Amino acid sequence: MVSPYRNRKESPRKGIIRAAIVLGILAVLITSFYASYLVFFAKGPEVAASTGYVFGDANNITVVISRDFGETNLKQVTVNYSNGMTALKALQAAAEVEEQGGFVWAIDGLRSEYSGEGSGDPVDWFYYVNGIFATVYAIFYEMQPGDILRWDYHWWALDRTSGCIATDLFAGFAYGYRGVENGGIWPNYIVDCGGFTAEAQQLKEAFDGWGLNATVRLWSDLSEDEKKKANLFLVGTFDSNLTSYVNDNYEGMGLFYHYDGEEVYLFDPVSDSPTQTFEHCGIIASAKDPWNPLGVWNAMNLCWMATGVTRSDVQAALDTLINDPHVLSDKFGGFAIANGEIYEVF
Repeated sequence: MVSPYRNRKESPRKGIIRAAIVLGILAVLITSFYASYLVFFAKGPEVAASTGYVFGDANNITVVISRDFGETNLKQVTVNYSNGMTALKALQAAAEVEEQGGFVWAIDGLRSEYSGEGSGDPVDWFYYVNGIFATVYAIFYEMQPGDILRWDYHWWALDRTSGCIATDLFAGFAYGYRGVENGGIWPNYIVDCGGFTAEAQQLKEAFDGWGLNATVRLWSDLSEDEKKKANLFLVGTFDSNLTSYVNDNYEGMGLFYHYDGEEVYLFDPVSDSPTQTFEHCGIIASAKDPWNPLGVWNAMNLCWMATGVTRSDVQAALDTLINDPHVLSDKFGGFAIANGEIYEVF
């Protein structure tokens, strides 16, 4: 009797064919993974920049100088990137600057008017990197290729000014803050806040088209650590999970919209008084991550919202964003859409 456990010899021809098949499958898998890596990780910012949806030169620094919460763009200059370039050096390459100890007093002759309480409107220069309000003096911030550096001259409203602005489009998702070496490029999660799977997937497909890597997640599947350390784009109505937290904490997050259960209010950044009131509207807005333990001013990751009173309001906001993302280019904090009209959220 022949033992069933006896070693069976395979013909050399069959062994070669089998090895070739295995190697072929491995080659396809490796090639696919590498291509995905190039598009979504290594080349994401370049793809986004080439579409025009992320402003700026992917190999250099784009310096934007504006005033009054982005209402007027005074200058936009591409500055050649050099290793170790600080935010201050990049600004000095683009404009005439008066500074002391890294604090910028004047840009192209437009001087700070802040000199203490009771002395008139305190206005000053504030800077953002890739739409994210800076956490350090400009002399200490080291720029990275592709960064968008914005200096805006506006009233001191730090207690209500969003830590992340929308006007520089999706640079925060593409380039991050403080660069790869400092952990400033976070995972991007498009978050279904409960029953908005189709809408979240729609936004994910748009991100793919813009060259931005993102993963759709259900709100309940996000770990506490992910909520603290990822870039979030929340999709849901004002009363959905997570978006309701944002709506309830709008002042602390520096947001200029609020839904009180009956109406949506848009606020002026200086007077803090309502400028528009709607029974229904959709909102696209940006801020820093409220779950980051560093707080909304020191956090380096994002929290964007696609929200509204009803599902159709959320869809209207998403449709506007996806079909015409450049609507954000002159909306410092985002936009509201009501009755087919677009309004700036501050």
